[in-house]
Amino acid sequence: MISSATINVEIINVFYKNNAIDSIIATESFKGYDEASDCGGNCFGEGEYQIFFGDDANEVQRTSLKKPIIILDGFDPGDTRKIDNGSGSIVDLIDNQGNEANMNEFKKAGFDVVILNFPNYPIRTENKSVFNPTTNQYVTISTDIYRDGGADYIERNANVLKALITKLNGKLVTNGSTEKLKIIGPSMGGLISRVALTQMEQANQNHNTDIWVSFDSPHLGANIPVGLQYFFNYMELDQVEMLKTPAARQMLLTQVVEQTYTTRNTFNNLLNTLGFPSNTTRNLALVNGSINGTRQGAPKTTMLDVDVKIVKTILGSLGRYKIKTFATHDGGRHKIFERYKRALFFKNTHAAYLIDNTGKGSLDNSPGGTYDMKNEFESFLGTELPLTNSNAGIAVNSYLNVTDQPARWLVDAIVQLILLRTNSSIYLDIKQGSPAFIPTKSSLAFSGSNKLWHENIGNRDLVCTNETPFDNYFAPIENEPHITLNSKNIAWILKEFNGITPNPTVYFPNNLTINGDVTIYFNKTNAYTINIPSCSATTTWAVSSGLQIISQSNNTINVAPISSTFTGAGYITATINGVTNELFKSVWIGTPPNNNTLAIKKIAGYEIYSQQWTKLKASFPVPSVLLIDSNIQAPFTFEWNVPKVISKQT
Repeated sequence: MISSATINVEIINVFYKNNAIDSIIATESFKGYDEASDCGGNCFGEGEYQIFFGDDANEVQRTSLKKPIIILDGFDPGDTRKIDNGSGSIVDLIDNQGNEANMNEFKKAGFDVVILNFPNYPIRTENKSVFNPTTNQYVTISTDIYRDGGADYIERNANVLKALITKLNGKLVTNGSTEKLKIIGPSMGGLISRVALTQMEQANQNHNTDIWVSFDSPHLGANIPVGLQYFFNYMELDQVEMLKTPAARQMLLTQVVEQTYTTRNTFNNLLNTLGFPSNTTRNLALVNGSINGTRQGAPKTTMLDVDVKIVKTILGSLGRYKIKTFATHDGGRHKIFERYKRALFFKNTHAAYLIDNTGKGSLDNSPGGTYDMKNEFESFLGTELPLTNSNAGIAVNSYLNVTDQPARWLVDAIVQLILLRTNSSIYLDIKQGSPAFIPTKSSLAFSGSNKLWHENIGNRDLVCTNETPFDNYFAPIENEPHITLNSKNIAWILKEFNGITPNPTVYFPNNLTINGDVTIYFNKTNAYTINIPSCSATTTWAVSSGLQIISQSNNTINVAPISSTFTGAGYITATINGVTNELFKSVWIGTPPNNNTLAIKKIAGYEIYSQQWTKLKASFPVPSVLLIDSNIQAPFTFEWNVPKVISKQT
């Protein structure tokens, strides 16, 4: 079974990959905000790219660039995500961890996928003289110093993308192709491509790009739970180094390591100055966060829970160490971290608080593309959570990087023996394992007046209301893992790439109705309206045989009786793309029947106060024509409010 799976993966890769990885170096330099003038040795960014050729019209794979899509990598400290090295690679990410065949879908559609990665690369060499006592001489040791391209300044990586764009456009000219580039920027890649395209436009450089897709990108900032950040920093764990990288400091909305937010504010000012690409034909947003306000987890509740008890007795443990981190609240001052430690009768506590007066609600629990924090901890520990005495030995083996099986058994046995003989216990668990990483509003660059992260924005077309700068967007109802490319959103992308324009994601309310009077007199034109939350939705109106349409639009129809002699029941219908059920409005056409069966009676009123109101009700009998295609049948009942002073005079 395992061998077959491996063979299948290799066959697919060989089928569409026939170009080696090539390097690309920026032609423009960039100096980081806090870097020396020489940028630590090199101010020019570097990248690597690989082309996966698509099929021609005869379904034969091409060998030259004709129809390119650039997909660039996002935030990847340490360059752990290579272009195409199996599980966890960029190709694997595009294929949704093997759950989809998206690379093959691009290939069948004739697109050449160009994947751009930002690897670690050397920027200088440091020489150090060391005395060798065996030779009684000094020896020079040379060490290459590398830059972490996957977490470098976004602007420097944008310069790399500019160089690739220029190079690919040259290849298109050489190959006689008139196609334009299409760019998909996942996560931080959306910011890199946004900066690259807008800067090229401002420099009057032709990027030759018609469609730009921002894929769950943090235009308003990203989130790693601040309580968890505090835990990393307080415990001096390796993860804090990731928080210190330039890209992390540029994107994170809440920060522990740089509480002045200098890097974040500088970069945000740049984005506000640049705006969005304007020489593209279509700017699209692909979102992984819920569009209808579905929150991820619950505010204030525990996220990380650590509890270590040392030498438990009937009177309690001789020592205890506890740590808890908490999800952010919906506002005000609230605890995000607490630590308790005790040895015998001596104890010490420590807590950290966050003050949030933004009025936006909990960032950790906002709708958004999620971050699998539980999986990160399990990968680090080498075992599933919760961590207890039963699997503590596995975690120790993982931490010590013990690979020899007999040695692993020995380490596990020693750990179990120590815990048993000392009557001690270990507990570690993640209570909210998938907090929001890229809030939905951030990925849409939302500009509406409502500040709440968890506002339901799926009830209207944000393009119509000018609450997003994008020309179109696709978002799910439920929150999805960050950078999930599935069958639904890949189909949406391919439609756009092939010139088909689907509507933005709008979920119409269940109570959508046709509004207007229930009666239409022969000498009157009535207006009927629908409150459609989308300017891109199309309405098809229809009326019964006794009515005629005077004018119509997507939201309004004006109708009148077809003649002065027609009397009876009628209807108005509306069919809206995106709404499953047809909307139906029952109406009465003409005047009530003249057969002395019209009944009018008083059904409500007040005491004798001038200008107060009395309510009258008129009931018509069942007409000979029932309402077509409706559960509502005649008779009709009408009610009027009449000033009491008038009713006295009548």
